[in-house]
Amino acid sequence: MTAPSVPPEPAEPEPSAEGHVLLLLDSAWNNTEDAQEAPIEVVLGALVMTGNSEPERFVPNPDYRPSSPDSPLDPLDGVLRLLRRGEGEPEHLADALRYSTLRIAVDEQGVVLVEPAPDGVFVVLVASSPGHESHAKAAGWREVTLADLAAALPATGVDVLVNPASPVSMRFYADAIRDFARPRGQ
Repeated sequence: MTAPSVPPEPAEPEPSAEGHVLLLLDSAWNNTEDAQEAPIEVVLGALVMTGNSEPERFVPNPDYRPSSPDSPLDPLDGVLRLLRRGEGEPEHLADALRYSTLRIAVDEQGVVLVEPAPDGVFVVLVASSPGHESHAKAAGWREVTLADLAAALPATGVDVLVNPASPVSMRFYADAIRDFARPRGQ
């Protein structure tokens, strides 16, 4: 089995001149007169927006501390939790994947790990936020875009397991990842 080859980590994007950044906060945090600014540990991360107010990229906060085990760690995790409860819309899954900051598990040499999923299918392990990385046995993690991930997957035989060991982990067929990576309208 050949491991997918992914490019080096991309540089952090800057919002465009017309764009802006939204901070996503843990839903349990309430600002009070004593605490007008959210402490760093309640910030899930920043959603970089385009000038058209469309999500461009979510950058997770590694210092985020969820208020409960049911708190999502990032937008993709949130969509997966909603779908599991039967409350979400499947079409939100593609959008959440497109703007997520994905990290793929690698070994000591930086080679992408390919392992069997619980159902025996070979997968690459992908985390949608730093909080999901600790659940998998990997020497390290490399940041990839959805397009990088789609391009690196072999034609057959390897799928993608997002947030392994999470209560809402999900295995995606490689073809679904390639479909989600296509620009909208294609």
